Amino acid sequence: MLKKFFKSDEWKLFHGLYLALFVGVSIPDIDMIIMVFFFSKGFSATQIGLGMAIQSLLIILSEIPTGAVADIFGKRRSVQISWLMQSVIFALFFFITEPWMMMTLFALKGIAITFSSGAYESLPYEIAEKEGRKDLVKKFYSTNEFVYKFATALSNLNVILFLLLVGAETTWHVFGQQHLGLDFLWLTGSVGYFIGTLLLFRVKEGYSRKDGDSEFIENTAQEVGKISVKAFKYTLTHKVVRKMVLVGIFMTITTQLFADIV
Repeated sequence: MLKKFFKSDEWKLFHGLYLALFVGVSIPDIDMIIMVFFFSKGFSATQIGLGMAIQSLLIILSEIPTGAVADIFGKRRSVQISWLMQSVIFALFFFITEPWMMMTLFALKGIAITFSSGAYESLPYEIAEKEGRKDLVKKFYSTNEFVYKFATALSNLNVILFLLLVGAETTWHVFGQQHLGLDFLWLTGSVGYFIGTLLLFRVKEGYSRKDGDSEFIENTAQEVGKISVKAFKYTLTHKVVRKMVLVGIFMTITTQLFADIV
């Protein structure tokens, strides 16, 4: 069955996305025990919750302007920007010692996420449209979900094996700083995002630069700026939308605080 799949048109068209996702996600990272890491650093639940709230807020505020990047420079490039940013951010999380460092990186992570949130979802449609194979788009989404869940399960297993190897509570010294073994999961996660970014170069999207793009970029940037300001003001002034945003932030924080503690 696998042999048949690897010879299918679906694999030929989307293999770059599948490989990038599988390799990037399957490499162990900190997500499974992220709360343990923050508590081991001495951060309080309030500080952690505030950091996650900042991330959620930046995701909301950055969705429109970062979405324009995909329209201007291409969806694959936008996803690569996101994953590369997260690779750097994950590496920097390894060195945090103060709450303000954590909150700053959470804010940057929120911005980074928005570069890929919509772009990754629409990229396969663009690829399929270019090749005249829109019929394969539905297959992509189902296969992509399977790849992600399988890679996540493998990542969790790799986390356990990694911690057994380095010692979750073993003390290590790096650049004059003292770290626990579990801290290194930030660095492995960084490697995962970086490798995924490189593998995305295998993806050939339908986007291409055209004459007059400079003028288009300038006009689009101005329009995006105006829309972003209007959206931000609308979020702050509309009672229902403001409450929905606050509820969304609260749910994100509570989910992270109580679901990931092991």
